[in-house]
Amino acid sequence: MRVLCVIGIPIVTLFISYWLLSRREQLDSGLCKKNPDQKQKLVLIYIIVSVCLLVLLGIRLIWYCPDQGVLFQCKRMVCLSLLFAAAFVDWKEQIIPNRLLVAGLSFRLGLAVAEAIFERDTMRTTVLSELIGAVGIFLICMVFLLLMKNSIGMGDIKLFMVMGLYLGIYSMIDAIMSSLILAFFWAVILLLTHKKGKKDVLPFAPAVLAGTYLSIFLTGI
Repeated sequence: MRVLCVIGIPIVTLFISYWLLSRREQLDSGLCKKNPDQKQKLVLIYIIVSVCLLVLLGIRLIWYCPDQGVLFQCKRMVCLSLLFAAAFVDWKEQIIPNRLLVAGLSFRLGLAVAEAIFERDTMRTTVLSELIGAVGIFLICMVFLLLMKNSIGMGDIKLFMVMGLYLGIYSMIDAIMSSLILAFFWAVILLLTHKKGKKDVLPFAPAVLAGTYLSIFLTGI
């Protein structure tokens, strides 16, 4: 049962997310500018890698963090499945589609129903932490926008809020800190190799994916 919830459900949500993205004409055209077959090969390779990494993390959580609740682990895995899809489209088009975020909210609502059935005693504390995480990250991002115009995109802000509903305040802090550190080093490398300039916009979702994945893999939360 734990394997089905922690590994099976996130893989299903991963394929649903990619199916939703495959219906975006902008993404299709962006991937097919040079080679019509490029899209299918690139998506297939990325999906295979995504599934392998999800399975690896699922095994890590199941065997090394057995004291954690099934739904606790499932929420983190589903969140990562969304981030894999978000990172892919953000890398190619520098945008995070609203339909993907709506799907994330729908998945979270389904998990909330499961929590209401199986974890009714702890659900209030869990939901409160997740709401604080979502609202808190929104307020912090708004402050950044006021201090530094265009410092962060609205797509990233909405993605952070959805993440907060899955991870809660404490896990969200760890994930964002790890993401910022990775994004900094990634930007430095791109600048030193002259692949990006100071005025170029860097997609942030790939760094968020890497930071969140490492945070959960290393700490379990």
